[in-house]
Amino acid sequence: SQEFTATFDPNGRSPDDFGDVLEFETNDTFDGTVSLGLAATISEGELEVTPASLDAGEVAVDGTATFDVVVSNTGTDTIETINATNETTANGLSVVDVGPDDIEPAVEELSPGSQELVAVQLTQTADAETSSANVTFVPDADAVDNRTVTIDATPIAPNLSTDPGIDDDPTSDEVALGE
Repeated sequence: SQEFTATFDPNGRSPDDFGDVLEFETNDTFDGTVSLGLAATISEGELEVTPASLDAGEVAVDGTATFDVVVSNTGTDTIETINATNETTANGLSVVDVGPDDIEPAVEELSPGSQELVAVQLTQTADAETSSANVTFVPDADAVDNRTVTIDATPIAPNLSTDPGIDDDPTSDEVALGE
């Protein structure tokens, strides 16, 4: 008996199943060749983000709102790092934070079959009829596709309230504006 090692280098190959046959010549008089089947599978992570779109509802101008999205790996290999990028697409809605405690990346490691809840914090900077922004989750692996969440909001003017004043006299001519 003889021991040997077969090595497969997956660099530069797309995920798929690969195989070949390794043949050995022997001194066996009945069967001079022995065939050995070799197989390898290249796997990858598969990024999913839900929801794919989000209606943030009413967000006050100069106010913030926070929503959760679920980032999942439905593939067969670990995704090491997932960063998040954001883009204001219309009328002042911008993403100010994605992930835990202002730390990049948004997700450090996502093993196959696992998911992570990621907070997305928005701020509304302009008063308009509608506004929107995108958050794109970008995995470190070139073979894994990016996923984008589209967020829509309706800007509303901030609330102002009145306070009759320190002496609580409703007939007073002075009115203080509160927060």
